[in-house]
Amino acid sequence: MKRKNAKGFTLIELMVVVAIIGVLATMAGSYYGDYTKKTNAEYGMQKALEVVARQKIHFIQNRTYTLSIAALNYSEPLYSKENYYQMSLSLCDDLPLDECVKVSARPLTERTPDTLITATTEGEHLPKEIWE
Repeated sequence: MKRKNAKGFTLIELMVVVAIIGVLATMAGSYYGDYTKKTNAEYGMQKALEVVARQKIHFIQNRTYTLSIAALNYSEPLYSKENYYQMSLSLCDDLPLDECVKVSARPLTERTPDTLITATTEGEHLPKEIWE
């Protein structure tokens, strides 16, 4: 017995559509996760630049940089917005304190790229792929 003028979808057609939607949803989730991590990295970058700016003010007033977050009028420990990164100060490689300080943002959550973000008072920003 044949059906004439049958309306609707066959089971195969429905399964193909569901499979396509599943693939698209998986791809969208992956892209969204990457986008979210890159966006959240901006919290660490912004705070690192803010600390560098305070270091430069400290240098103008004291003719040297500092390794003390408290000397920059922050409470310790210092975190970025949303507490995604913890900030720290260290000497630049092979340079004295009166020439360069490195500000580092260490990730604290899986919602950020798993890499240390740094900015120096000399204008160096690492890693390059985060800062671009």
